[in-house]
Amino acid sequence: MHTSGSDDSRFALRELVRACIGGRPERTTVPDALEVWGEGEAFLSPGGERVVLPARSPLRRLLSLLVDRREQAPGEPVTLEELILAGWPGEKIGADAALNRAYVGIATLRKRGLREAIVRIGGGYAISQAVSVRRMPTE
Repeated sequence: MHTSGSDDSRFALRELVRACIGGRPERTTVPDALEVWGEGEAFLSPGGERVVLPARSPLRRLLSLLVDRREQAPGEPVTLEELILAGWPGEKIGADAALNRAYVGIATLRKRGLREAIVRIGGGYAISQAVSVRRMPTE
């Protein structure tokens, strides 16, 4: 199944697939829910796989920032500068190295199950509007 990069088209495709297969979303690859525990310590990807992120990992901080922004200002992207400040607070790193860390961090989250959930918009990144987000209590 081919999906486009647009949130609206992914949402429409997900609804079409649900209608065609009798409302069983587990058969579609289009994401519809993201559950995040605590401050990004773990997440249940829209595909249903639970992923635990390492303690004190920049990945936790990046995910938490993306989820916070989604909850507080849906549709507003997190800039690369904000990602760098959140992921590596207080570290003095060169501009190129900092950008590389941010890109690798986003790519790693995508590889771990958030490929369709994290989208690039307006010069930054955000959790797709097509994905519902639920914060779960820390375990």
